[in-house]
Amino acid sequence: MSAIDPATFEPKPFDHVPPTQRPRGTPVAAAVAIGISGALIGAGLIAGREFLVEHDVIDEAPWIANTFGWVGRLSWATWMLPVAIGAVVLGLLLVVVAAKPRSHSHVGTATSPALWLTTTDTARASTAAALHVEGVIRAHTTADRRTVRVRVVSDDTNPDIVDAVQHRVGRALAELDPKPEIRVSVDRSNR
Repeated sequence: MSAIDPATFEPKPFDHVPPTQRPRGTPVAAAVAIGISGALIGAGLIAGREFLVEHDVIDEAPWIANTFGWVGRLSWATWMLPVAIGAVVLGLLLVVVAAKPRSHSHVGTATSPALWLTTTDTARASTAAALHVEGVIRAHTTADRRTVRVRVVSDDTNPDIVDAVQHRVGRALAELDPKPEIRVSVDRSNR
């Protein structure tokens, strides 16, 4: 095995990662699945209680037998139409939620190999870059996949602080693909 000489090493050109391989967030259907699984656990507990009642372990009135008897004696009533329509709408909503594509959760870099950063990583890198600008006392960043908002508190030593912060943060995020829009706001310190 040969060692790589850092002086002559050239990285391979970057090939964009296909959209199918980009990291994605949790699907909306996950929350629905958790809710449905909770309901099924509840139904299992009720079925277990009914089993114990049927085998005379618990001396109580059965719930399921009485409920099915009540449902079996029902005849058509006007209140059933809205309930049926609601059940159909709920079923269609569940189908839409199950088919909804997951959103992208990370921003890629234009380096090889591709690195993936969350919006929190982007915000931290932006804050760290802003703190290295002369005159910046404090910095706070909020970020999403398309926009980075940097809010700095500065003294009055640097009149071009907005441009300096924007340049420094832009250099820190230069490898992101797509490059986010950088917005800088400045509060002057009253020390």
